[in-house]
Amino acid sequence: MNAHAPGPVPTSSSDDSPIAVLAEEHALILRAVELLERGLARLEAGTSMGGPFFAALVEFFQVFADRYHHGKEEGILFPFMVAEMDYPQKSGPVAVLSSDHTAGRAHVRAMADAAARLEAEPAVASELLEHGQAYAVLLRAHVDREDHKVFPTVEDFLGSDERAGLCAAFARFESAEGGQRTAAHYADVVGVLERDMGRPDRS
Repeated sequence: MNAHAPGPVPTSSSDDSPIAVLAEEHALILRAVELLERGLARLEAGTSMGGPFFAALVEFFQVFADRYHHGKEEGILFPFMVAEMDYPQKSGPVAVLSSDHTAGRAHVRAMADAAARLEAEPAVASELLEHGQAYAVLLRAHVDREDHKVFPTVEDFLGSDERAGLCAAFARFESAEGGQRTAAHYADVVGVLERDMGRPDRS
């Protein structure tokens, strides 16, 4: 059996497919979702990792998953799909994925509030469980929809000019959000939390 090894730090370059960059970010996000699920299971069993563990995950979801990753989708990819691929903005995949982002933010805000109060008010564990479990289900379905339906369609559409343009736009966005430092930092955060939790063996 092999322990789950850290993956590459997701970041854009002119040599990458912009869709591959987003998919690599998904892999890191799903590692954080797994940590959330395992932390919630311990909380439910009465062996909580504590408020700081959940607060660190909340920060990851707010900064890396939402601002850094979803920011590229909402600010660059989705407008490209509307303008260049004739997707409607207010219905279909773009509307559904944008709605997922909005719903996810509400769950994360509720998780942040509960995590901050958990040590002093153990009763808020029920709120953390409710919103954390709902967020994990939502995010897994969202990532699956993008990875297996939306992203392959966009990848097939891209010519060399479109690919280069998206990569350049991603690189500008990432630079404004801290670039490689941000991606590397949150990859490290997930790695530390995995070590703290104890990584499961993978066959």
